[in-house]
Amino acid sequence: MSWGSSSGLFPMATRINQIVSVGAIFETGKIKPAWIKWNGQVFKIEQVPYRWLTNEGAAEIINFSVVSGANLFHLAYNLRDQQWTLMEVEDYL
Repeated sequence: MSWGSSSGLFPMATRINQIVSVGAIFETGKIKPAWIKWNGQVFKIEQVPYRWLTNEGAAEIINFSVVSGANLFHLAYNLRDQQWTLMEVEDYL
């Protein structure tokens, strides 16, 4: 199973698929998300356990699983559009 499947990476994940604001650090050729602004709240990212690449048509997408408190988020950064999308969220604790 993967984040991109209809059921998501975790069975209890909620599909969001919403454009969000993300603060990120661009350093030595890597992108590291630092915070997510979603639903009027700012979530500080504490860990980035996984990152992987996918393609959507001609666009290359960098995917991130990130941890903020008890939440696990799946973020997708579209390199062509330079746009962040919150794909899924799960309260995993």
